[in-house]
Amino acid sequence: MLFPRHKQQRIRKPWSLVVAGSVLLLVVGWNQWMYVMKQMPACTFRALTGWLCPGCGARRSIVALSRGDLLLALRTNALIYFLGALVCGLAICLVRNEWRKTPKRVELPNWSIWLLFLGLFSFWLLRNIPHEPFHLLAPP
Repeated sequence: MLFPRHKQQRIRKPWSLVVAGSVLLLVVGWNQWMYVMKQMPACTFRALTGWLCPGCGARRSIVALSRGDLLLALRTNALIYFLGALVCGLAICLVRNEWRKTPKRVELPNWSIWLLFLGLFSFWLLRNIPHEPFHLLAPP
């Protein structure tokens, strides 16, 4: 018999497949990613009000990060670093919980959600102040 009969093995670590699939998607879809980023429309909020939203410059920041230009990414939208670190931290917690076979739910305290909203609101207000040093938060 060429292949022995074994019980069907269930994938025990689905998060490892998600991480491997994400890496593969990033490697294979590099050219398509750049094409899509160039075709996205401008910020509607800024076009209507003249104010910068918290996401203004995020597209240029993500493209700069993907090319390895960390200073340009920081200059165009500093919030991307914070949000990227937050998403990576949550992904690490989920993978760790999967490997340790602990409950899959990541609990966040209530104050952390309020702190996140306060940080987003503060960033939005501060980047619209045209005086020194707040103009550094606005994209060039």
